[in-house]
Amino acid sequence: MKQCPSCRKTFFCGPAVPCAACWCDAVPLLITLPATVLHTTEPPGCYCPDCLQDLLRDQAQPHS
Repeated sequence: MKQCPSCRKTFFCGPAVPCAACWCDAVPLLITLPATVLHTTEPPGCYCPDCLQDLLRDQAQPHS
């Protein structure tokens, strides 16, 4: 179990069965990390599925 650095929700991280891929392997990679991650010395950790989807959605939107 992991705790999301964004919402603090506890979630399952890792493959559902041995030798399988983690659920996040099917998700596109983030191109940029959130500003909160860039301003810390702590490793970012794993985001929960909901927060990771939000980050990807924000990343896909054009910024003016």
